[in-house]
Amino acid sequence: MVLALLVLDLLELPLLRLPCSNCIFTMPVKVLQWIIDQGDCMNLNFNEVGQVIRINVGKDISASTPTLVLQPEVGNTKLITSGVTIPTVQVEVNGVIFYPDEYIEYFTKDGDLDYVGRWKKRVKLDFSSTNIEKTDFVKFRVLS
Repeated sequence: MVLALLVLDLLELPLLRLPCSNCIFTMPVKVLQWIIDQGDCMNLNFNEVGQVIRINVGKDISASTPTLVLQPEVGNTKLITSGVTIPTVQVEVNGVIFYPDEYIEYFTKDGDLDYVGRWKKRVKLDFSSTNIEKTDFVKFRVLS
């Protein structure tokens, strides 16, 4: 029953047609926005400095202390707190709006992206010592 309602909900959404090789790929706009929002299209370069990483949480996180978690496929997980901010301005990235106080932003530093290959990212939000939340991991690639 729930699955049927989900399918009906998606059928009622406006569709976006995307060129895809030799065909046209059609998907609900809401689904495309979620994919872009989650950063699935993100590629960074090895040891790239100054590249922005944003993670949209979708709710007010201004009362939290954020930690960016970067996890390479091989190697040690990086827990970054220095330089991770919760911006108070709205930005638009690839047609997706990041609302004030609802996303984190970080600019890469030397040594952050020290592995070529698959990575995952997420944010850990400490609202208090007993209220800690984490987003789901989102995959991205670091290119050579």
